[in-house]
Amino acid sequence: MFTQTCAVLKVAADLAAAVLVEADLFATTDDILRLLQLRIAAIWTWGHKIAEEKVTPLPVRKRAEILAELRQLVVDNKLDDAAFRQQANALLS
Repeated sequence: MFTQTCAVLKVAADLAAAVLVEADLFATTDDILRLLQLRIAAIWTWGHKIAEEKVTPLPVRKRAEILAELRQLVVDNKLDDAAFRQQANALLS
C-alpha cells in the first residue's frame, strides 16, 4: 500500500512538473511569435519607406514639405501675423 501511494505521489509530481513546463513553453512560444511579428512589421515599414521615396512623385513630396514648413510656422510663437503671412506667401509662391 505504501509503495502504491509513493508511486501515485511520484506520478502526480511528474504530472505537475510537466504541466508547469508546458505552460512555460506556451508562454515562451507566445513571446517568440510576438517578437517575430514585431520584426516582420519593422521590415515592412522599412521597405515601405524605401519604396515610398522611389514611387512618390516630386510634386507630392514638395507639397508635403511645404505643409510641414507651414505647420512649423503656425506653432512658432515668435512670428506675428504679418511675418507669418509673408513667410507663408513666400512658401506658396
